[in-house]
Amino acid sequence: MNIQSLDSDLGRSVLRMERPLPHPVHAVWRALTDRAVLARWFPADLRIDDPMPGGKVVFDFGAGERAMIGMVTDFEPPRLLAYTWEGDHLRWQVRPGALTLAHTFDDRAGAASFAAGWHTCLRILAAELAGLPAPEAEDTAELHDAFVNEFGLDEPEFGPGSVRLERQLTRSAELVWRELTAGLQVRADGPVPAGFTCGPIPAGNVAEVEPERRLLYYTPDGTVAWELGEGTGQGARLVLTHSGTSAAGRELAASAWREHLRRLADRLRRLPAEG
Repeated sequence: MNIQSLDSDLGRSVLRMERPLPHPVHAVWRALTDRAVLARWFPADLRIDDPMPGGKVVFDFGAGERAMIGMVTDFEPPRLLAYTWEGDHLRWQVRPGALTLAHTFDDRAGAASFAAGWHTCLRILAAELAGLPAPEAEDTAELHDAFVNEFGLDEPEFGPGSVRLERQLTRSAELVWRELTAGLQVRADGPVPAGFTCGPIPAGNVAEVEPERRLLYYTPDGTVAWELGEGTGQGARLVLTHSGTSAAGRELAASAWREHLRRLADRLRRLPAEG
């Protein structure tokens, strides 16, 4: 049975994914360390130059991209392998019949992207070890949003007089903006397109706008700001902040905006994938 969880440790996020692999431990270990086998399932050309704690690890994505450098932190054949990847840490533990990955990182809102990516890689690894063809690709957007729901990554954050929601999306900022504006031009002092508004929250005119990046408007008790930026995976990162609400208003706003963003994510998944 596939098992995954998202926890916190010393202020960092830890994604754990356990997958059943009914194969000899040495075969799984080889899949984690042999460059030729790694090339068939790992998301980069991984090279462990020095297989010992403190040793160098290289991640090469080809196509002229900059190689990333990591360091081995644990190397205990054939049971435990761990190394850094830029600021992240990957810990692979092999047990008879199972493989567990613990991925530690800072960007909690990106956890669904990481989970969807590793889930895909581990499906390919399972097929590789079983001597089967690579499995058919899953709908990555649907998989991503399923992990958002499973890990509660759309939960709002409350501050003094504000509600904040951060969500990784599955489409680019260009497509998100087009969906929110319905293709209409947006101007300061003009009306707020319906996509940026939420039923129980009255919207004034647009106060600030930067197409495909930011829109801010006034409400009777404060402001609503939409910001689109770089995210993990292939989509934009959305941060929505509703400021100026009372304690009772924050609860209402949080519930309303959470549902609004869920519906937006559903619509975006139905749009054709880019590229």
